[in-house]
Amino acid sequence: MSNIWKQFEKLLPKDPVLVATVSSHLADGTSFVSFPGGGTAIVKGTSVAVGNKAFIQTGRIQGEAPNLPYTEHEV
Repeated sequence: MSNIWKQFEKLLPKDPVLVATVSSHLADGTSFVSFPGGGTAIVKGTSVAVGNKAFIQTGRIQGEAPNLPYTEHEV
């Protein structure tokens, strides 16, 4: 029987999908995005319009995300 934790880890994605707001497009085909927690990044792709939310994975825009409200709860 293998380790149950190792089995669980195999279910988790290697690169998580994050949601960010596109702040601007840059001339080199990248976009400047801001994350809900306050972080920023430059990612590849310009397929999502400025001001809209995007799915980000592995440093690349994967597509447009729905514009849902952000809430944070501390446990």
